[in-house]
Amino acid sequence: MRTAPHLISTLAVMCLALAGACRAAESTSPEKTAKPSEKAASDNKKEESPDKSELSEAKTKAAIHSSHKLADDVLSKALTDELLRTVSELKISNRQKPYFVAYTILDHEGFSVFGSFGALDQVSDHRYRTLKADVRVGDYKLDSSGRQGFFSFMDNRRGSASIDDDYDALRHELWLNTDYQYKRAIEGLENKKAILQQKKIEDLPDSMSKAEPAVSMQPEVRLNVNRDEWQKTVRDISALFRSYPQVIDSTVMFSGESRTRWFANSEGSLNRESLHGVMFGISANGQAPDGMRVSDFEVFSATDEKKLPSPAELAQRAKVLAERIRDLASAKTMEDYRGPILFEKQAAAELFAQALAPRLVNKIESLSGYSRFNRANEKPGRKILPTYISVIDDPLATEFNGQPLKGGYLVDDEGVQARKVTLVENGILKTYCSSRSPGRDVKESNGHLIDGVISPSQLFIVSSRSEPLDKLKEKLIALGKEEGLDYVLLVRRISSTLSSLVTPGRSSFFYSSEDVQMHPPTLLYKVYVNDGHEELVRGAKFSRLTHRLFRDITALADDAAPYPVYYQFAFGSSSKTLVTPSVLISEIDIERESHETDTPMILKNAYFDEQKTNTGQTPKDGTSGIR
Repeated sequence: MRTAPHLISTLAVMCLALAGACRAAESTSPEKTAKPSEKAASDNKKEESPDKSELSEAKTKAAIHSSHKLADDVLSKALTDELLRTVSELKISNRQKPYFVAYTILDHEGFSVFGSFGALDQVSDHRYRTLKADVRVGDYKLDSSGRQGFFSFMDNRRGSASIDDDYDALRHELWLNTDYQYKRAIEGLENKKAILQQKKIEDLPDSMSKAEPAVSMQPEVRLNVNRDEWQKTVRDISALFRSYPQVIDSTVMFSGESRTRWFANSEGSLNRESLHGVMFGISANGQAPDGMRVSDFEVFSATDEKKLPSPAELAQRAKVLAERIRDLASAKTMEDYRGPILFEKQAAAELFAQALAPRLVNKIESLSGYSRFNRANEKPGRKILPTYISVIDDPLATEFNGQPLKGGYLVDDEGVQARKVTLVENGILKTYCSSRSPGRDVKESNGHLIDGVISPSQLFIVSSRSEPLDKLKEKLIALGKEEGLDYVLLVRRISSTLSSLVTPGRSSFFYSSEDVQMHPPTLLYKVYVNDGHEELVRGAKFSRLTHRLFRDITALADDAAPYPVYYQFAFGSSSKTLVTPSVLISEIDIERESHETDTPMILKNAYFDEQKTNTGQTPKDGTSGIR
């Protein structure tokens, strides 16, 4: 499997080496040859002072030797040993040596169980290690690094690593990856230079920013969950939906994961970063008489299984969810609407996670300019929120008002120390979450490359002006009266990518041509302005959203709390935490969602068939129960 890429790389390198030899011959032609006196002076100067590259290599080796002294396990020793050999010896004749090398080993252990209608559908228990080598030629200003973001995996060869702590096996895989990436790097730098000769790019950012080496050796973690108990809990809670005929489909899941990441680079960084997380999810779907599908979900996320709700609490939440689905199936459909909307609790968290968080990430442009999935950002210094709102990302926080947070870390994927960053201050955009890949506006890393993508970790929506939630509802109704509306809208829950994680096989990809992408609301209520009573409605979606919607924020409540979120743009990452209060926005568009392709079920669920002898069990007389 490895022969073809290596063969292609080797042939390309041979061609490049031949071209380099021709250029070298040209540089020594009579017209360009230095005079003997100049050459002698130059030789004397070289003898008097060491070459800069020699000084740089000596400094790199010293940095690696320093970090190697702190390597306290087989993996970190294998990383630093191979790193030292690479910077000392790796070189193709007439080609540049690597100026930067980094190694990452990720140990992932996971357990998940899915159940439906009282039975288990899937149980998975696994552990594996992956290895990645980042080998660059060139320099910090222009190097061989490839694409950023979603398609960056195409430029990398991710190898597997032994789950046994076998030093020789690890060194073997590091050697294979290093060789592959070095040859790709030589090609990559030449390709970049060729593109720049053909394409004029103004204000081209550097390829990589410099960063202080970070040494942080956290304890390795292993997954610690009660597998048998969670299988029983999933089975028992999924059986509760046998009491709700209106729920046509449901899934209950538990998942736990532990990850330990080893990282070392040629600048002297050496890290071992660990995380442990669990999640319990419940999803349910129903169908209205007109065939429209309705759905909702509950997700609970924590760093430890003991911090999840008890089985009794989870059972109660499952029953409440089933009752919501029953009510949604019988609710009236929503018509088009423009006016004020109050986003309560989880809905507020999803509003900020889906519509604001993507604007807080440093955009990295590739030389090809491919940016289908990148939305343009405002420049730092511009107002994007009301003056009484600030946004802070703090990966070092561990709790909020006594509630544990999930998504923090000490060192990011590039070995940069995590730090608290004020992204928006008094409504003004100050900076973005950034990595060591500079953008046009933010050139330095603030330690936010997480799970391979630039992403917020733990976002805090902070307001210097807040009021009780019931006051926001009064303001909502007042706004409706001012605009002559019969009713206003209140959103209590919004669908998200988290719901797809609960149901295996359901796609988590969501893409819209809208300037701002938002999943539809699952719990939407009309609030009538004459008496304030609420009416549940279904079949709505957000429409014509733009970045200006946050300028229409009217008020925030004083009910800030942490909620689990999953950033749609952070492909493959884990769930994070977003802390926010409820929020009132003066104007948003809602459209009725099309459901022409939805048709009612033809037959009833056999379990609820009135002609059954009993509840699906084989009758005592030995018959099948089918009549």
